[in-house]
Amino acid sequence: MPDGFVAQPVTFAGDDIHQRVYSDGLATVSIFVEPLAQDATTTLQEGVQQLGVSAVAIEHAITAEGRWQLVAIGELPVATLQRIVRSITFDLLEDPSPQSNDQAGEIE
Repeated sequence: MPDGFVAQPVTFAGDDIHQRVYSDGLATVSIFVEPLAQDATTTLQEGVQQLGVSAVAIEHAITAEGRWQLVAIGELPVATLQRIVRSITFDLLEDPSPQSNDQAGEIE
């Protein structure tokens, strides 16, 4: 993450949301990490887009556990968002329990 950005508390009702939110007090970035099935119809096209004052960067990653879609969206330059999604690493759980399905890794 860029200097000054810290994780923000986020509460979700569902278990399938893999999101983290970071802010430096002025700008906010949301990071989404989703597993992709081989026949996924919800796969977004990789790349970066400017959406008014917000931007989005989308990357796909492959690990031993499968394919992942990584999305960063926020009020940051597209190049910064692209660096953020490319810096995501995966700390996969060696013995995942049914209660803990968080395989998304660290964002450096």
